[in-house]
Amino acid sequence: MDDNVSRFLEAIKGDRFERVFIVDLFSGLRQSEIIGLRWSDVDLETGLLTIRHQIQKSYSDSGYVFLDETKNGKQRIVAIAPSIVRVLKAQRVQQMEWKLAAGPAWSNPLDLVFTDERGEHLKHRTIINHFKKIVASIGLENTRFHDLRHSYAVNALQAGDSVKAVQEQLGHYSSAFTMDVYAAVSDTMRKDSQKRMEGLFKAVSDL
Repeated sequence: MDDNVSRFLEAIKGDRFERVFIVDLFSGLRQSEIIGLRWSDVDLETGLLTIRHQIQKSYSDSGYVFLDETKNGKQRIVAIAPSIVRVLKAQRVQQMEWKLAAGPAWSNPLDLVFTDERGEHLKHRTIINHFKKIVASIGLENTRFHDLRHSYAVNALQAGDSVKAVQEQLGHYSSAFTMDVYAAVSDTMRKDSQKRMEGLFKAVSDL
């Protein structure tokens, strides 16, 4: 994981959207997908998310619309690490506390994972504005929320995941975009491979 990711994780500690950012960074979900994620699509036992919904801003009426489909019209299964499962468990506890505190004012008919303190779905612009302030505070003013998804792809590929696996996790229609990301990190991966081979050669030659 690169230094910028480490700095970002340090900067978001305690932020009201910390869990949103962490889950997005380590799952590769689109913003509309993470906002539209429902508890019924989260399996905390297996660490699998079923991505089949999204909440999009509707420019026709200046509101939002919940869609029973993803951007490419296909649902997918996304695997998350145990540490991210724990983040979601903490989110569930937090949400239950909010529900008790809000009483009759609580309203989360879609049973969304990420809401505000009254159960309402999160707004795209609110999240983006928060994100922009955080990245600006660590000197990354030009970083977009969508770059969290890109960072997931880069880190997954560098960790050894196949292009096909990353493509399926991100929900790309084809591997073309994934290959573009792969090309961007291939030099780093080649250098890492050289280091591994050098270490292997030295280990063998010392026998």
